[in-house]
Amino acid sequence: MGRRARMRREVGPRSGSSTLRKKCFILYLLAQGNPAGRTDACARRALPFGVAMESVVTRHPRSPEAFLPLSAPVLNILLAIGSDRMHPYRIMQEIDRRTGGKAVILPGTLYTSIARMLDQGLVEDAPDRPEPEDDDARRRYYRLTGLGRRVAAAEVERMAALIRVAKEQDLVPGEVS
Repeated sequence: MGRRARMRREVGPRSGSSTLRKKCFILYLLAQGNPAGRTDACARRALPFGVAMESVVTRHPRSPEAFLPLSAPVLNILLAIGSDRMHPYRIMQEIDRRTGGKAVILPGTLYTSIARMLDQGLVEDAPDRPEPEDDDARRRYYRLTGLGRRVAAAEVERMAALIRVAKEQDLVPGEVS
């Protein structure tokens, strides 16, 4: 029997226990003074009933550079939302319109990326909704957070620096030095 199977049997199913593990891990780090200077969000710990587990705690780094480089879908989502509030289908349409159909984000990638971005604090549920006659009550609307804006700006700046290097090396199509 594998280690994960043993762990599940001794600790219980993963569903419902995640929050408890995160809280225990945070308390453990506080009590231990962050052992060995670990800065990553994963460390081994012993639970009171003697089972060693790994726990991952989601942290929200405040430095936008900590998120870089962004994946293409995440950057496209951030750029599509911009200063507006959008539901996922409209995000897909906006990405298609802006890229001329060159970037296609399928629903699975879109919803997974949005869930991860919500967890990281890059986007949030938009509290304001369109007028009821223009809206479907089942839709969820998202907007960028301040952190999401800073991360998008940092990624655009990073890419602009790459383009400057490419121009210096005569690697940009249609550009003649």
